[in-house]
Amino acid sequence: MVGGGGDVQQRWQHLVLSEFIVNFAQRFFRKGNFEFGFYQQDNGFAIGIWLVGAHGKTVGWTDPLVNSNAKMEFTTSNKLLLITEKGERKLIANTSNSSASMLDSGNFVIGNKDSDIIWESFKPPTDTILQGQVQPTEGQLFSSVSDTNHSTGRFHLKMQSDGNLVLYPSNTEDCPQRPLHSLSSSSVVRLLTYSMNVSNELMPNAYWASNTAYKNGAVFHLFLDSTGLLSIVNTTSFKLIRSLNVQTSLANANQGGNIVYRVTVDANGNFQLYSHVIHNKVNNVNAFEDHDQVSVAWSALKYPREVKGICGLNSYCTLYDRQPNCVCIPGTEYADPDRRSLDCLRNFSEIECGSDGKENVRIYNITRIESIKWGDISYAYIKMTDLEECSRSCLEDCNCGAAMFDESSFCTKQKLPLRHVRRDFDNPTMASRWAKEEAPN
Repeated sequence: MVGGGGDVQQRWQHLVLSEFIVNFAQRFFRKGNFEFGFYQQDNGFAIGIWLVGAHGKTVGWTDPLVNSNAKMEFTTSNKLLLITEKGERKLIANTSNSSASMLDSGNFVIGNKDSDIIWESFKPPTDTILQGQVQPTEGQLFSSVSDTNHSTGRFHLKMQSDGNLVLYPSNTEDCPQRPLHSLSSSSVVRLLTYSMNVSNELMPNAYWASNTAYKNGAVFHLFLDSTGLLSIVNTTSFKLIRSLNVQTSLANANQGGNIVYRVTVDANGNFQLYSHVIHNKVNNVNAFEDHDQVSVAWSALKYPREVKGICGLNSYCTLYDRQPNCVCIPGTEYADPDRRSLDCLRNFSEIECGSDGKENVRIYNITRIESIKWGDISYAYIKMTDLEECSRSCLEDCNCGAAMFDESSFCTKQKLPLRHVRRDFDNPTMASRWAKEEAPN
């Protein structure tokens, strides 16, 4: 059994097969700015590698929840196992190894007798890429449920085989970017005249893309280097396709300490690059204390409202005390008031629609909400005179749950439930929207 504490830091370079590496009583090993072991999550424990700092554990790699009596073991049959309290064995790595090491980069590696790396925690990444780490073609980063719960969340980032790096809500189909010439003439007219988001037509499920799609059979990787530069690289031709940010190391150079960069899909769906400036100091009992300064160096999205799926059906995102807050559209209410990011459900009963729908005018009313749009492609785009005509058209349409009128005099109609509703302050006239709700008696 390998012990914990300071002795571990000296002995951690190579661990012999068949020794238990970690148990809860001796729960972590440290190398540089990183620790490896069990950490508490909800009512259980997860295996992970985390960055050490004053702000708590910043997890860079994780494995599923276990209980407090779980262990990890190298076996004589060349396997790295997670052993639960009940004796259940979960294979983490099947190797031909003779040793394991925790590297300064935060990578936990297993090597064979020739010191060749045959398994590493860097491959594949889970919800975070650390500096020096690569996300390969078809590789995905998944968001966590929350900052403290690293179970798989509601969003993912994919390095697609066409070279495009794309953010999607979970439970949606990934799709290659369609070229503009593949659209019908009516779709192109809507894009140009109606000022729709191009990605909504070319990539209906995505909410952010690097726009680096190619069709030449190359292999693409996302790479984060030691200076904080995040790049998409064509590994077939060894050419840089696009740098997503500028180098951030110069901005942090005068802060001193060690700088560690990581990029992650946050729980709220944004894809962000963080810098950690870490100062290691010795206290009065000659023990190391860690102090870190954490800052966001780059973000894919400027506003939380740009994330598709940050709020559930029939709701949109606002900021409350700088935190995302989901608000139901008129005519709906929270399915669970304590979990507002879930769906909003209709709070009225739909009556049977007549032959022309005109009787709906006396049963329902229209409530206007400024600066709102939805992500789905609508079923109707109709030229109309003004807002009043658009709202009446929605009232008389049995299928219409909401309508939007823009400055180009297009009335856009959509059925309930509405997906990916969001605020759009950049174009409030286009984003003016009308929600159908039950009229009071």
